[in-house]
Amino acid sequence: MLALTDSFRSALKDAQLGAQGYILTSEDRYLPPYLQARADAQHSFAELRRMSQSPSLQLQLDAMAPLVDAELDELATGVATHSVNAPGATTNFATNESRRVMGTLNSRISAFAQQQNLAQNDIESALALSMRRMFAAIVALGILATLFTLSFVRSIYRDARHRLKQAVHHETQELLSAQERNNLQLMEVNASLRVSEERLAVTLQSI
Repeated sequence: MLALTDSFRSALKDAQLGAQGYILTSEDRYLPPYLQARADAQHSFAELRRMSQSPSLQLQLDAMAPLVDAELDELATGVATHSVNAPGATTNFATNESRRVMGTLNSRISAFAQQQNLAQNDIESALALSMRRMFAAIVALGILATLFTLSFVRSIYRDARHRLKQAVHHETQELLSAQERNNLQLMEVNASLRVSEERLAVTLQSI
């Protein structure tokens, strides 16, 4: 927007210089630059009105529109009514009236550019605030994600540890059960041996 404002101001100035150059010198070489600058000024101003979204800027552009039309009409009238035989009257008409309108326009354009700067600063401040808030939100989400991950890992660790304890306990119970079975078998073998020894002793005594 600021660049477009500068382009509009420059094109308007070029149109004025081109028209005055033609009026003062009657040389046709000034007409093409004047016509191009005039078209550029009209296009730039139309783009400013189209792109401006701020109500305050739109009000300033609305106030500038009649001045822009008056300035361009003044230049067009000066070029159209120029006479080589009597350039003085037309020159005075184009110069004095254009200077008055152009002076008012320059003041309005400067005020418009200043308002644009303020609006741009507000936008940049709002954007910076949004970026800070977004960064804070991202950091907060990162912290929450880290905490959730740690909690999830801790839960998995606790579950794995619990399962390991259960497995160890189950294995211990199995070993104890196997040990008891072995003890019972040993006791049965010992009992059988004692019976066999008693029978052997009886047999030996009877012999």
